[in-house]
Amino acid sequence: MLYLPRAFASHDPAALDALLDADAFVTLITVRDGAPVVSHLPVLHAREGDRLVLRGHWAKPNPQSTHDGAALVIVHGPHAYVSPSWYPDKLEEARVPTWNYVVAHLHGTLERFTDTDELAAIVSDLSDHNEPQVGQGWRYVDDEAHRSQLRGIVGFRLHVDRFELKAKLSQNHPDANREAVIAQLETHASDNARDIARLMRAALKQGD
Repeated sequence: MLYLPRAFASHDPAALDALLDADAFVTLITVRDGAPVVSHLPVLHAREGDRLVLRGHWAKPNPQSTHDGAALVIVHGPHAYVSPSWYPDKLEEARVPTWNYVVAHLHGTLERFTDTDELAAIVSDLSDHNEPQVGQGWRYVDDEAHRSQLRGIVGFRLHVDRFELKAKLSQNHPDANREAVIAQLETHASDNARDIARLMRAALKQGD
């Protein structure tokens, strides 16, 4: 279970989709013989009706590639340190350092596949999605050389049954403190810090 105070809980599927759009390199956790098995890998996501489905693949030697059934995916959003020195009320209140962040836990069921056409599709779709982001144009070619590489991977789909989305964005502070934190984070060189500032400002405007 994710520790999720009510002030930081979000139930918005669109917010979850936006988190995956921003960074779909996830942590996939399963349990084998009573111990956790963990992989870090890129996924693609899509809505099938009201249900979210993730697709990805493992290297075949990965012990997780033999798993069917319950699984947890952690989607990591932006995060940033918050100094108590930024708060306007620091002289009146005992303020302490904290960390603002956004994270999602997706609970669902894994379905493995080894069909060559499906494996080719996931490799092709992943490269088509990611190559433009680095200004390159590599594409999967459906020839024997590329298809032989598919024998080294196992594909999966995760059918998400429920999700927990935590957006810890200083909602438990007075608006003046939130504005001050936003102003500080907006000046940082870190993309993470500026992304948290942007999300904090959106939450403040929405009255969250």
